[in-house]
Amino acid sequence: MSERPAPGREKLLDAARRVFEQFGPTGATTRRIAEEAGVNEVTLFRHFGSKDALLDEATRAHATGEHALPLPVKPVSPEEELTVWCAQEIERLRESRDFIMQCLAVSTTNPSFGENGALPLTQAAEELSRYVSQLHKDGRITHAEDREVATTMLLATMYSDSLGRVSLPGVHTTDPDRAPAIYVRLFLRALGVP
Repeated sequence: MSERPAPGREKLLDAARRVFEQFGPTGATTRRIAEEAGVNEVTLFRHFGSKDALLDEATRAHATGEHALPLPVKPVSPEEELTVWCAQEIERLRESRDFIMQCLAVSTTNPSFGENGALPLTQAAEELSRYVSQLHKDGRITHAEDREVATTMLLATMYSDSLGRVSLPGVHTTDPDRAPAIYVRLFLRALGVP
């Protein structure tokens, strides 16, 4: 029989993530987290021992619960497949924006938060790299020497769009519904994919 998590533990992890997203690690007080979870602070300390241990586990649980959307194992229609994927990944990352930004903001003082915050971005990078490698193996890329740089540029554009569209409106002037198709078209052009 597998062990079930203690009743208040999951509530505390969810509450800690929400409070962390809103207030960062400093503003995520044990009192605030306990109130958000509907438990008392003693319960928090009983389950996790400290605020730092709770926040570390909450950010890790959120980050590992994120999963990049899969691209087809065997590319059939790269422009169509990548456009759908790009749009969905931008939305997935946008939904985790506050979490990612809080983690990255404190990454120099708490590297584990930085690693947890970067995980959703890393997953997207791994999935796209795998897909591009398959395109290359299939002989569909004519500018193979530009593969790594083109992949980095598409990912950076997706990250900027998902994390910065609200805060950098002068940079992201393309209609958000049309942007993924444009990003992908330029990416495939850089790779020489017909």
